[in-house]
Amino acid sequence: MFKREHLTMEYATDLELKDIWGYLVAYNLVDTIFCSDKIAQFDEFTEMLVDSLVFSVRYNGDLAAMVWLNTFENKTARMHFLLLPPSRRVLIDGGREVVKRLLDWNGMHTLYGFVPEWNKGAIKYYRKLGFRDFCEMPDLAYDINRDLRGTMICSYINKEIFHG
Repeated sequence: MFKREHLTMEYATDLELKDIWGYLVAYNLVDTIFCSDKIAQFDEFTEMLVDSLVFSVRYNGDLAAMVWLNTFENKTARMHFLLLPPSRRVLIDGGREVVKRLLDWNGMHTLYGFVPEWNKGAIKYYRKLGFRDFCEMPDLAYDINRDLRGTMICSYINKEIFHG
């Protein structure tokens, strides 16, 4: 059972980013997560994060997730949420606490994200966190492994929805 007091969320360190990259490679998730042939090495991964605010999420001291925000405007940010395989079960319940902390961070009001239509688990997870779909964008999603284009599901959450 998830316990809020066991969750910590801090700015990610270089060592944590290396650990996260190691998980992505070990679990063969690089292409699945980034859907791009432009991110295949650790330095490309860190370069992608240059204009992002990156948090590491730990549960009972173990690295459980990485969350990064970018595209900041008007107290709104695009959220990327990566649950690491060893701790997925815990953060399925603890994800709302992560979203709460992000919405409380620096006056943030709204978070939004995009999920490819074929990632049913992520879509279900975002909805469980309280995100609401606001549009579908045909042909925006791309699966590099299958050379497949698809619809991107766009969703958001704000303070009113979260606390409503």
